[in-house]
Amino acid sequence: SHYGNASALADLKVSAPYDEQVMYNAKRIIEAVHEIGLQTHLSPNDIVHPSARELMLFCVQLYQGLPHYIAKAQIEFPAVLGDMVTKNIELSNPSKNAICYWVKLDGCPDFSIEADSVRIESGTSINFPIKFQSRISQQ
Repeated sequence: SHYGNASALADLKVSAPYDEQVMYNAKRIIEAVHEIGLQTHLSPNDIVHPSARELMLFCVQLYQGLPHYIAKAQIEFPAVLGDMVTKNIELSNPSKNAICYWVKLDGCPDFSIEADSVRIESGTSINFPIKFQSRISQQ
């Protein structure tokens, strides 16, 4: 899994001396958590008026969940201008149960996928194709 930048965090108030700004930041944090697909029972008010126990559990949840969003590899799409290039990402399921992934493609519209979900049966692997349409030249 990988997630680039959570757009909800783009406009956090660096200095928040007023209660309204603190609440604004708390709302952006909860929106960012939901944007990347993590679930939390916390509300912005829980961040503004914290319970040490609840925030500790939230930190543990982030500590355990966020490392799964770090890209494990970089895929390059070398292409001649105007070409369509397809690369496959191998997805494996070593568990005893089937796994379903939902795919969310953000960023450059030059990339596309054929399906937004995939199911991998127990003990199998599949190749998930990602297409790239070359539009601009970089040197």
